[in-house]
Amino acid sequence: MVEDPLGQLNFSGETDVLYHEGRAYTLESNQRRSLAKVFAAVPAGEFITGTAILAPLTQEYGFDEAHKLFRHALRCGVLHTQAGRYAAPILAMQDWLISNYASPLS
Repeated sequence: MVEDPLGQLNFSGETDVLYHEGRAYTLESNQRRSLAKVFAAVPAGEFITGTAILAPLTQEYGFDEAHKLFRHALRCGVLHTQAGRYAAPILAMQDWLISNYASPLS
């Protein structure tokens, strides 16, 4: 049995929330909402093109700011890339973003 005194192996409950908040810490809440709206339209675990992410961000922020946000989300670990397509790095991150930031009141 592996000892896990800090609860790092089992991402659930409070540990899960702290993990996601830690990754998204440098994103402002409006940026989190924008990314959450993109992910809300994506089936869980599916990869999408960069264009599918950048198009709504560009409408909201303009070309330069949308690209800055996109790169920042990659650097901080809110976005993951594989073979030129993008997704949340883990399903729980996508769920967390959507449940906490996809509604207009969050």
